Amino acid sequence: MPVFYLNFNRILGFIAAISLFPSYSLQNPVSARSISLESIPLAPVTGPITAQFVSEASGFDGPKLSAVNSTSYDWWYFDVASPDLQSSVILTFFTAGGSAITNPFGTTVPWAFLVGTFPNGTAFQYYFAATSPAVVITDDDGSSGSWSGTGLGWSGTSDLTQYTILIDIPALNINGSVILNSLAPPHYPCGPKAAGSDLEVTPNIGWANAVPDAVGHVDIQIEDTLLQFQGVGYHDKNWGNKIFLDSFESWYWGHAHVGNYGIVWFDVIDNTGEENVSAYASLNGEIVAATCVPKSAVVRPIGTSYPPSLNGEWPTGFTIELNLGSAGTLSVTATVTNTVFVAPTYKRWIGTVAGSLVLGSQTTQLSGIGLWEENA
Repeated sequence: MPVFYLNFNRILGFIAAISLFPSYSLQNPVSARSISLESIPLAPVTGPITAQFVSEASGFDGPKLSAVNSTSYDWWYFDVASPDLQSSVILTFFTAGGSAITNPFGTTVPWAFLVGTFPNGTAFQYYFAATSPAVVITDDDGSSGSWSGTGLGWSGTSDLTQYTILIDIPALNINGSVILNSLAPPHYPCGPKAAGSDLEVTPNIGWANAVPDAVGHVDIQIEDTLLQFQGVGYHDKNWGNKIFLDSFESWYWGHAHVGNYGIVWFDVIDNTGEENVSAYASLNGEIVAATCVPKSAVVRPIGTSYPPSLNGEWPTGFTIELNLGSAGTLSVTATVTNTVFVAPTYKRWIGTVAGSLVLGSQTTQLSGIGLWEENA
């Protein structure tokens, strides 16, 4: 049996042993690692909750809400795109109140989806509601989760270097795994992982990017189709204490592996009309830039107007300019190859990313692939 299955079973055993308790924490006497467990009920709580918007010394990928009420949410997101830009997989584990985000299961707080594209480019979508409280274990900075009744869960290492998502849904003949081996250090909206960091990418929306760039290994049987490939992977999480669509006017987000760089961008227009951005780039496992300085990321659509509006038109791509400070300016064009997910207010694509890095008098041409979205 592969090691990651053994590790995940060990985690599930730990969950089963103490899942009667709503919260649990300990200090591992051998490694001095901080470990905590949170059980997330099926129904939203009533009354106010608190959201964490300033980072602590550990718990990077852990839950960020004191509880989940009808207008709050906290989710864990994973994706992998294939080099030929035909195959993709996206898994998201939600805890969200009934009105916080569009929830296909009404007031059921823990739910998840598995979406993406088959090798022929055809899209698939599956949605699952938990049948008992979800459990998230935070081990130092990493997290592991079990969404009971969905057949889905994940296991992350304490140092964020590897994540494994396990899938076992016999009723639908869906089973397999997605493994992410990280190539880049984690970051918050305005800088590298550090205690005391601002976690808001825009007011009322938190963001922590545990795996900005990864080698993703996908091996999933989905009914009669084997989805099996190695590609560009990614993992982050968002959370908020206000209804999601009421927290901003529009956003552009995406990530890519281009040349030897891993890049991530966020360009958000908040409810006051102000543009909030985050720019990240890594090279050979080291952070080159991680900043939210105004204009450090400038993302603009191709073929549609800016700011975006819900007029039935979607861009064919984006221009992304990242100011990397002393490392130069990285300018790329992201061109849509395939649509991987569509919802009423947003669209997500995979495609090619090509452009250049300008540093002084030197220009280096870069190319690669990525995944990105518009949320209007």
